[in-house]
Amino acid sequence: MVDVALERLVNVVTLLAEHPTPLERDEIVRTVPGFPASDAASARAFERVKETARSLGIEIETVTLPGRSRVGYRLRPTTWQLELDDAEVAALEAALGAVWVAGVEPGLARIGLAVGAVPARGRRSSLLDAPPAIVTAIAERAVIEIGYRGERRRLAPVGIGARWGHAYLVAADDDGVIKTFRVDRIDEPIVVLEAHHEIAPVPIDEVLPRHPRELVIDRPVQVTVQGPPERLAAVGADPETGSLRAANLDVVLADVLLHDLALVGPQLARERLADRLATAERALAATPTAKVPRAGVERTNLATRYAMLQTMLRVLGERGRAPLSELAAVAGTTRELAAELLETASLCGLPPYSPDVLLEVLVDDPDGEVEARLERTPPRGSLAIEEAVSVGATLEALREALGGTLPPVLDRLRARIAEGLGVVPRLVTEPGERASLVTVHEAIVLGACLRFRYAPIGAPSGERRVRPREVHALDGVWYLDAVTSDGRIRTFRLDRMSELVVEAGCDIEESDRSPATTTVSFVVDVPRALEPLAEYLLGSAAEAVQGGVLVRAHSIGWAARVVVALGATPVAGPATLFDEARAVLAAARRRLEADRDD
Repeated sequence: MVDVALERLVNVVTLLAEHPTPLERDEIVRTVPGFPASDAASARAFERVKETARSLGIEIETVTLPGRSRVGYRLRPTTWQLELDDAEVAALEAALGAVWVAGVEPGLARIGLAVGAVPARGRRSSLLDAPPAIVTAIAERAVIEIGYRGERRRLAPVGIGARWGHAYLVAADDDGVIKTFRVDRIDEPIVVLEAHHEIAPVPIDEVLPRHPRELVIDRPVQVTVQGPPERLAAVGADPETGSLRAANLDVVLADVLLHDLALVGPQLARERLADRLATAERALAATPTAKVPRAGVERTNLATRYAMLQTMLRVLGERGRAPLSELAAVAGTTRELAAELLETASLCGLPPYSPDVLLEVLVDDPDGEVEARLERTPPRGSLAIEEAVSVGATLEALREALGGTLPPVLDRLRARIAEGLGVVPRLVTEPGERASLVTVHEAIVLGACLRFRYAPIGAPSGERRVRPREVHALDGVWYLDAVTSDGRIRTFRLDRMSELVVEAGCDIEESDRSPATTTVSFVVDVPRALEPLAEYLLGSAAEAVQGGVLVRAHSIGWAARVVVALGATPVAGPATLFDEARAVLAAARRRLEADRDD
C-alpha cells in the first residue's frame, strides 16, 4: 500500500534540499507528484507538508522574491550535529555493553536511549520522538508556541525529562510558573519564536516526582500491606513491616492489585479498595464486541511515519541491506508497517525519473532482507540533536548511578552534549535502581553470572540466575537484557530486582532460539478519574484509539491485573484475558475479606 501523504512529504523535502534557491509553491506543486489538482486543495496540502516538516525540526522558510507579491520556499540550513571520535565511540561501546549510533557497526548491544535502541520489549523511547524544534529551542533559550489540550500556549522551555513511560517538556508559562507538558500531547505547529528568555535552570528531577505515589493527591496516610519481601520492596513499602507513607491512594491500591498484596489498613484505604473492586466487577460484566485495531498506517500520524522511515533509511544507508524485522524494531513499529513505509520510499522520486528507484525492497522469508541504494548517508559516528538528547540523558543517569563519576572519555562526551544542547534531559531514577545498576554493570564487565530475587507482575516471584548482556533505560525505567538458564534472552526491570549477587564465572550460554515472546492486545475504556493512574501503569505500552486505550502487553497475567486495577471496561480483546481479569478480581476480593475476618 502506497502512503501518498508520506511520498509527498519525502519528495517536497528532497526537492527543496536539492535547490539552494527558493522555489515558488506553484513550481513545487507541479514538480512533486501527488498534489491535488485544484489550487485550493493543493494549497492546503502544501500547508500540511510545511506543518509536518516543522514538527520534525525541518524548517521550510518563506522568502520574499523579486516582483510583486511573490514568495518562495527553501529549507532553513540546520548544522547541529555532534561528531564522535574513535575514542568516544569505543568508550560508549564499552560502557554498558555497546552503543549503536549513526555509522557505527550495527548489531551491537545498546547503551540507554541511543538512537536505534531495540529493547527486548519492543518499545521505542518517547525521548527519541521529542520534536527537534523543542530541543533546539531549549538549547537556544528561545520562546516557543505550541498547541496543548486545544489551546495555543507560549512557553519558555527549560528541559525535557522522562517519567512513567513518557517524555515531558518542562517549561515556564507567561507568568513564570514552571509546568510540565507531555510531549506526545503537544499539537502542531510548534513555532520557535525570535524572543529569548532568562529562566534559571530547573532541576528536572525535582519537577518530575520519582514515583506517582509522591504526587500529593490525598491527605498523607500510613498504609500497611502484606506480601513477600521482594513484592513489598517493589511498591516502596518496608520489606519487614510492609509500611509505607502515601499521599496518592489510587497508586497504592493499584500496586496492591498488581502485586497480589493484602491491604491491612487503614480502614479508609480498605474502603476505597472495596469500591475499586466493585467498579472493576461492574466493568467486567460488559462483553467486548469490537475488534482490536490493526497496527498500520492509520494509527500513526504523518510526522511519526516520516521519522520511522528516516530511522530505517539511516540503517540502510550504512549497511546497504538489513532484515526487515530489525528495521521494524529500530523504528519502533511493526514489520507490516515498516514494509509499507519502505514500499512508499521505493516509489519516491522527482521527474525526470531515473531507471533506479530510491529503494529496492526485497523481502525473502525467512531472511526478510531489505536492500537499499542511497546517495546520502549519515557521517560516521555522528549524533543528531534528538540522538544527543537520548545519549546525554543516559550518560547523566549512569554518572549518577556510579557515584558521580564516569570514565574520562564518557565524561567529556557528556559535557560536550550538555554544552551543545544547553541542557541535558534527565532520567528520573530511584535509589534502588541506581544501586542495582552498579551491581549489574559490574557483572557485565566481569562476564559473571548474576543471581537476584525478582518480583514480576502477574507471575510468581522468586530467585533468578542469569548471564547479563546489557542494560538500557527506557523513559525513566532501567531494564536488563539477560540470558536465562534455558538459553533465552529475557528482560528484567531493575526496580523489581533485589538481593543482587555477582557470581564469578558463568556457565550460562545463549541458545540459537529466538526469545519466547507472546503479545496480548486489547482495548479498554478507562474512567476519566483514573486516567493519570493509567498513564502510570501503562506508560508507552498504550495509545489512545477510538473507543478507549489500546494496550499491547507481553504477559496476560500483567494485562489482567491492569484491567482490574483501573476498573476499566473491556472494549476489544481476547476472552481469555477478561476471564483472567475476573479470576484476579475474585482473588483480590478473597484477600480483602480474609483480612477483615482476621
